[in-house]
Amino acid sequence: MKSKEKRPKDWAAEERIAAIIKTGSMTTEECTAWCRKTGIFIHNLDQWKKDAISAMIPKSNKEQIEKDRNFKKEIAALKKDLSRKDKALAETAALLVLKKKAQEIWGEPEDD
Repeated sequence: MKSKEKRPKDWAAEERIAAIIKTGSMTTEECTAWCRKTGIFIHNLDQWKKDAISAMIPKSNKEQIEKDRNFKKEIAALKKDLSRKDKALAETAALLVLKKKAQEIWGEPEDD
């Protein structure tokens, strides 16, 4: 296998797993040297590890994670909307109080 001629995206899944296993027990310096020798970067190994781990998560968990993410986004949007409406309600209440006080001080406005 001439890995130096292959780009990281050309590696087969079996080769990627073998690389992850091989470099798993190496120190950072050894791993960097191995990567340099094989023509890949550390970030390629890290991405391959993340991909392998995500592939091991059962599909139902992935769907649940996606649902949870969507619920969190919806909750954040609803909280933002509620905050905006609370501020508008507080402003309206303040204006009503000021209007009442002005009427007490100056009386009812006269129509011309």
